[in-house]
Amino acid sequence: MNDEKIIYCIVAETVQHPLTSTIIGNRLVRLDSTQDIVQTPGRLAAQACHAIRRMEHHRAIDAVCDLLSVPTNLRSLKRAISRLRDAVVYEPITTIVLSCRDSFELEHVYNLLSKADIVVYKFDDTNWDVYGAGEVTTAFATVPVDRLEILDILDYLPLWVPKP
Repeated sequence: MNDEKIIYCIVAETVQHPLTSTIIGNRLVRLDSTQDIVQTPGRLAAQACHAIRRMEHHRAIDAVCDLLSVPTNLRSLKRAISRLRDAVVYEPITTIVLSCRDSFELEHVYNLLSKADIVVYKFDDTNWDVYGAGEVTTAFATVPVDRLEILDILDYLPLWVPKP
């Protein structure tokens, strides 16, 4: 059995903005002003990178918090820094970028992963020229997981392929 961990990143081919959440069921719904914004290939690649970087940033912070206690003197501070350098190292991890149709499917898949207790980090973009005012969730990335953990959750999503 292969126990390789994989990072899964999901990008939305089209995003809807603005959206609002319902009180009942906490679902996303359109407003009269909601627009469909088709994401260009370069933008989708950038959104995937942002989501993966956000996840890795949080993993590094978690590693620091796990290792670092409040140093009481210079010697313990040096020891903590040494432990930190040993713990927070670059680790090549297979990353798979999948695509979904839109903001609604992106949120649906995010909720499925959260219910399966898989840690997921969203990336919310703020780009006035593309989206207008506010934040738009464009992608998310999982922490490294075993392929079996995402079975029946992500396996129906296609690999992201740039479309002209």
